[in-house]
Amino acid sequence: MRDSLSEILIHYYPLAGRLNWTEGSRLELDCNSKGVLLLEAESSKSMAEYGDFLPTDPSIKELIPTIDYSRRINELPLFLAQLTRDATLDPENDLPFLDRTVLKPSHSVNPPRFDHPEFKPLPLILGRTDNLEEQKKKTTFARLNLNPEHIQKLKKNANVNAIANENGIDRNHDQSEKPYNKFEVICAHIWRSACKARKLLENQPTVVKFNGDIRSRLQPPLPHNYFGNALAPTATTVCSIKEITTQPLSFVAEKIREAVKKISNHEYVKSQMDYVAGFEGRWDLIRTPYTEKGEYRTDVPFLGNPNIVLGSWMSMPVYEADFGFGKPFYFGHGGGTHEGFHKFFWEDI
Repeated sequence: MRDSLSEILIHYYPLAGRLNWTEGSRLELDCNSKGVLLLEAESSKSMAEYGDFLPTDPSIKELIPTIDYSRRINELPLFLAQLTRDATLDPENDLPFLDRTVLKPSHSVNPPRFDHPEFKPLPLILGRTDNLEEQKKKTTFARLNLNPEHIQKLKKNANVNAIANENGIDRNHDQSEKPYNKFEVICAHIWRSACKARKLLENQPTVVKFNGDIRSRLQPPLPHNYFGNALAPTATTVCSIKEITTQPLSFVAEKIREAVKKISNHEYVKSQMDYVAGFEGRWDLIRTPYTEKGEYRTDVPFLGNPNIVLGSWMSMPVYEADFGFGKPFYFGHGGGTHEGFHKFFWEDI
């Protein structure tokens, strides 16, 4: 592993850098070649003794190094991760594309051409003026497995009961629209389930936010070997709890699809870039939700109750990683998460 990292970090040199705080509580990556910190751990327990690998299980925390947040952030490794090189990559032709300027506006910053609800304040619980009470609540973690039969049932439910359009034609009989896919129905199911579990008023507004990969959505598309995040945020329209819990699953899936369509529009994404670039001091759009001591900030948007933030790692081939001992037995979050945050992995489906 040491030999492999020493070779691959030549090309993926940002991973050998460190983060630094800048003015406005922003983080920037300093490519200072500090390298990777390798930690070796040993356990006498069997895999079965770790159960479902839930982050709330104390035994799981034994596997995760403790981060000393009293140290300056530029003294800490970039992140805790296992890295491997894809054996299918041609080192001559598939070197990582690291030029970040391709995502900068190629023109003078223009006023946004679209409304951007993904950057606006989210609905609060009715009767409240802030979300401080919600942020103080203890967060628990649960892992729910969705097998292929579960997914097929959700897809069948959403597509068979699709809402008729204004002309009275079933949307699924319109050949211009594809059936709701795996991502759309899972997101819809999570949104509906959370709305039922929270037991809020029927007229309570609620929103779902998530990021989408824009590599192939931009014109021209980013290089296939572009390295790093190329994500654009999007948000559903504001819906009421009653709509989400009483309408057919297809209604909820359509709201997810509409949010995806926004960031499938090249001009919409360009408008987002102008929106962020054109407002000085809008650090709340991009700054980290954690303080230098690792504590959750109270001056950034809260994404929990009554709203949902979703993340999908379905397209990440994490189970193909092989460090010489075979493919991973389990992949998942090592730490906890915050209220209202849901992430799903392709292993579950």
